[in-house]
Amino acid sequence: MTIRAFNGVFWILNALIVIGVIVIAKLFRDKSLTVRKKVMIWLCSILILIFFLYKIALSLDAEFLVINRIEKFDWWSELPLQLCNINMFLIMLSVIFDKKAIMGFAFFVAPLGAFMAITFPEPAFTDSNIFLLRNLGFYLTHGLIMVAGISLCTLGFFRPKLKIVPKVMLILTFLALIMHGLNIVLRSTVSPIANYFYTFPPDISILQLFYSWLPVPFLYEIFGIVILGVYALIVTIPFMVLEKRNIPESKKELAGI
Repeated sequence: MTIRAFNGVFWILNALIVIGVIVIAKLFRDKSLTVRKKVMIWLCSILILIFFLYKIALSLDAEFLVINRIEKFDWWSELPLQLCNINMFLIMLSVIFDKKAIMGFAFFVAPLGAFMAITFPEPAFTDSNIFLLRNLGFYLTHGLIMVAGISLCTLGFFRPKLKIVPKVMLILTFLALIMHGLNIVLRSTVSPIANYFYTFPPDISILQLFYSWLPVPFLYEIFGIVILGVYALIVTIPFMVLEKRNIPESKKELAGI
């Protein structure tokens, strides 16, 4: 059961993610707002628990250290501050406090970021058995992040709108800048390998490609931000079309036709 990008196990994993989204929507879409909120809070809480259990297992994985060419596990570089796992908290907080801007960020960024992570993983998480503890933790965490992010829409908390897209891109740029500053501080003090939001080029093929185009830490991520913007527009357009189609019908109903 070896997993690598676009092999059979990879597609089975993605199929399970889609099934998870559909099942949650079918079970809870028509429930009250209180129930739907509880579902999202529980989903994110379970996800956060799995994340920390996964990191504990990773800290005990000797092979992981060898593959990453490090002498010991560095907790300072494994905090839940990466682009994907920070959404575990943002999704839950956005639902609790009904913050649409944060929902928009999580809806667009979480599924895309998690999908990119499982498609272009670090070497320790590819070309190996899916049932290795580190792989189970990595792929389960990112799969559930995708489910939680998409469920913001399928459970009725958030509806994509064009005006949200620039805000999402600005929020991502702002957070990346903060993380770059944090990386610089950590690298000069307690963690020489800290790389939250990958503002320094990691051993990931697609980010190495971006860095070859613009070999400047942090700034090279502009290509990823542009991809996010294009992806967000593609996702938003169908909702805009449906909304325009529904407006005439609503007017007819008001007119008594």
